[in-house]
Amino acid sequence: MIVRGHIKDNQILIDENIQLPDGIQVEIRVPDEAMTQGSGLCGIWKDSREAKEIVEEIISSRTLGRDTTL
Repeated sequence: MIVRGHIKDNQILIDENIQLPDGIQVEIRVPDEAMTQGSGLCGIWKDSREAKEIVEEIISSRTLGRDTTL
């Protein structure tokens, strides 16, 4: 039997209404492609600078005019 479901708050929720007895052991297989799917947000930024440079710019803008040493 194959039953589909999804993860919510780190718990498996079954999408179908099936009646299984409490305590029954089940085997869960996660398709390989599900593990490689991202959020869809990766690569959408126009800014191609390194993260270190972006963070330095943010810190610099927040400390502008202050006598601060990193």
